[in-house]
Amino acid sequence: SVCPWRNYPILSSFEVLNLEGCKSLVDFPENPPTNLEKLNLQECERLKPLPPLCEFRTLRKMAADALTTEGNIYFM
Repeated sequence: SVCPWRNYPILSSFEVLNLEGCKSLVDFPENPPTNLEKLNLQECERLKPLPPLCEFRTLRKMAADALTTEGNIYFM
């Protein structure tokens, strides 16, 4: 399945990891957020709308790849 990236700006690898954290907070709202997760949630507000699950699977791989390189991730 192909996930559309049209609505996404250029994200840094850190922002991608934040999005990953946001998804877990959205999926499991019954768990009280940690301080780090609260910071992630603030970042999420800027990155909304949150992508659907298929895109998070792609994000996870892209984040792992990004951590081994310098620069930003471009979603085309």
